[in-house]
Amino acid sequence: MSSTISSDDNEILWNQLTPHLDQAVAALSHTDRTAILLRFYEKKPLREVGERLGLSEEATKKRVSRAIESCATS
Repeated sequence: MSSTISSDDNEILWNQLTPHLDQAVAALSHTDRTAILLRFYEKKPLREVGERLGLSEEATKKRVSRAIESCATS
């Protein structure tokens, strides 16, 4: 079973979600926000995000996971 969403519907959905995503990301601490932006907006691997933040890859994975949880609950 496949779901079909037109590009117009997709654009409408993104236009509705964007302000909420922006608000959630803006509410994060500087380090969490940087981790999220590097990981998902710039599509950097966890290793590279960790290098930029001065963290191990495992610590970066945990930080990104907690930041996502924080965004989901705000």
